[in-house]
Amino acid sequence: MSSHTQQWNGNSYSLNTGANGLERLDIVVRLAEEFGIKLILTFTNNWNDFGGEQSRINGELTAGMDMYLQQITGDSTYHSDFYVNPSVIQSYEAYVNSVVQRYKNSAAIFAWELANEPRSGGYPSTARPGFTADDLTKWVADRAAFVKSIDPNHMVAVGDEGYFNWKNSTDYIYDGDSGGDFEGTLRLPNIDFGTFHLYPEPWGKTFDWGNEYIQQHANAMNEIGKPVILEEFNTEHYADQKTILPQWIDKAIAAGLPGIMPWHLGAEGLDTSVSLNENSVGVLTDPCRDPASGPAPAPTAWTFTRTRPTCGPCSRSSATR
Repeated sequence: MSSHTQQWNGNSYSLNTGANGLERLDIVVRLAEEFGIKLILTFTNNWNDFGGEQSRINGELTAGMDMYLQQITGDSTYHSDFYVNPSVIQSYEAYVNSVVQRYKNSAAIFAWELANEPRSGGYPSTARPGFTADDLTKWVADRAAFVKSIDPNHMVAVGDEGYFNWKNSTDYIYDGDSGGDFEGTLRLPNIDFGTFHLYPEPWGKTFDWGNEYIQQHANAMNEIGKPVILEEFNTEHYADQKTILPQWIDKAIAAGLPGIMPWHLGAEGLDTSVSLNENSVGVLTDPCRDPASGPAPAPTAWTFTRTRPTCGPCSRSSATR
């Protein structure tokens, strides 16, 4: 059974608090409380993944930010309109308010994230010409202040990939064209810690560059004086995971990052049918088991641990069932 928290009807939605809606998140939060796991809850997604077949509009899977645009304005051509359209912002904030009010008193909540990987463009939607990193930074500042007005007792993060806005660069990851400004948003008064993600292969970078990217964020952390976590990272092939991931983890620890969280882990046999790209969902029961050894036994319980420290209370990759 698929889950959804919003049921759209034209340009408005109703909150789904039923068994295939927020009741499922209630279970996650309750189990996190029971097992002492801390959660970072993210309010929306830059991408259309996990929208499901029921979210197709004109044949295209639509979810996250583009769903707001399509339903409210009837046009998701320019993804960056999500950050500036007053009606879209109002609808987003109404949903955020519902989620924060529902869970802000839970001991399981570690922090809130404004969005997963917010960029000026999505897929297949693009940025409207003239939209800049300053525009996205303003959205972050305003939305972070909104969340703090509802819940001043929890931290707020952006949830971004950590792209920079360096004026002399022509590299997409560094030139601000993505809408990202890692250092600019980290300096905002209502952003409490920084996040960055690391996927060199789809970004056209080398594995060695990953170590450089980790150090650059550690440098920003030390300069600005706020914690920064390596919130997502992985490689596309299992053989590389065994050799490259330990290198990145060692680098992050040596650089002093307080949080290290790989993306992502799930029970074997996880239903990926609602994903935009089934191959994007990595499923491991035991991160040390070689898939060539054959099927793993169906677990009654699973957990992810490391001999090296991960993120402590904010480890989004820690999971116990």
